[in-house]
Amino acid sequence: MSRAEEASNDVLAIKMAAEELFYSIDSLTSIVQQSYESAQGFCVDINTAKTELDALIWAAEQAADDDEVTPVEPAVCQDTNVDANGNVT
Repeated sequence: MSRAEEASNDVLAIKMAAEELFYSIDSLTSIVQQSYESAQGFCVDINTAKTELDALIWAAEQAADDDEVTPVEPAVCQDTNVDANGNVT
C-alpha cells in the first residue's frame, strides 16, 4: 500500500471518528437540553407549591386569629346570705 493510500485511509478513519464524535456530542446536547427543560419544570413546580403553601399558612394564621376567644374571667365564689334558690338565709 502506498503512502497516499495509507494517508487516505487515515483521513477516512479520522473523518469517521469525527462524525461519530459529532453524533455523540449532538446526542449529549439533546440529553442536556431535555434535562435542563425538566429541571426548569421542576423549579416551576417547587415555586408553585411554595406559593400555595404560603397561602395555606396565611389562611391558617388568619383562621387562628379569628378563632381567638376573649378570655372569660372565672366565676368567683362569694359569701352571700342568699341560697341557690334565692332565699335569704
